[in-house]
Amino acid sequence: MKWLKRLNLQGIEVQSIMQYFGLYTILEKPALNTNDTFSINKDCSNFLLKHSEYGGFEKDDLFYNPYGVWALIKK
Repeated sequence: MKWLKRLNLQGIEVQSIMQYFGLYTILEKPALNTNDTFSINKDCSNFLLKHSEYGGFEKDDLFYNPYGVWALIKK
């Protein structure tokens, strides 16, 4: 995965970040906005949040996601 090499992250790091972000959104129910930041703790990298619509499926498809997706961009 070329994008992992560009970010200088290993697969396990990406998995951990996404798990923490998912748990954070479920447990804390924060009001997330584009350009907010996220970090696991003060010693870890900061990530910029970008929200976009998910265009993978048509609106009448069972798998359509009306909530969109969040991209975490390493600062």
